[in-house]
Amino acid sequence: MNFPLNRCHNLLLSALLAGLLAVAMAPVRAEEPAVESVEVTRPVIEAAVIAHVEEVAAKRGLTEHGEKLNIDVLQVPGAPFSFKDSASLDDLTLKTSSSLNQFFSSRVLVRVQMESTSGRVKEIGVPVAISLSKPVWVAKTTVMPGGTLNPKDFEIEIREITNGFDRMAGEEVDITQYASRMMLRPGQMLSAAHMVRPPAVRRNAEVKVIMLGDNGLKVVIPGKSMEDGQMGQLVRVRHLHQRDKFYTARVVGENRVQIRM
Repeated sequence: MNFPLNRCHNLLLSALLAGLLAVAMAPVRAEEPAVESVEVTRPVIEAAVIAHVEEVAAKRGLTEHGEKLNIDVLQVPGAPFSFKDSASLDDLTLKTSSSLNQFFSSRVLVRVQMESTSGRVKEIGVPVAISLSKPVWVAKTTVMPGGTLNPKDFEIEIREITNGFDRMAGEEVDITQYASRMMLRPGQMLSAAHMVRPPAVRRNAEVKVIMLGDNGLKVVIPGKSMEDGQMGQLVRVRHLHQRDKFYTARVVGENRVQIRM
């Protein structure tokens, strides 16, 4: 059977035109908008946790005398965190809290709360190890109790003081203003428990007893203290020459006590 060539050509051209027309008339699908999302990574959370610890330490005055704060974030459970309803980190609110404001310790769990603008919240606990070191007074020799502290018996060393930061005596303390309360051994750090203000009046020391009357009368007699006394404390004294006369007087200066008659 013979098929005319020109007819075949016409059929192919008609099919091609029909296909082009179908493509042109097909509905155009609108592009779906990309879903916005943001990830909160481990470094972001670590930075927030470290900033929290540093802020609390500064508020408590733990770094105002040369102390060095070391912060180690042990882990960030579940990181990273994805928020599909936020486009950037600026759309999120990160809040941190811990027990450090009440009790500063070497181990703490910092709570981190992440909240998007739509109100979606994720919260985790981040374990942190903290160490605090500073230059402190350390005994070089055995220091016996009772005597005024002498800087020659000590040296300044940088020591870790995390668990005793509020008791250890740093180089900002003038130790010559204190006496030793108890014995210190070489290598032992000086703390508030070891120090006491030297008494203004010592037991068995001669003192001036100042007697003041309501009419402005002032009499000074020699006396002897029966006990140690700090400034402002009441002590028992007796007349230096009349052993049967005792008084209760207030310490008002070095080897001086006062009685109001």
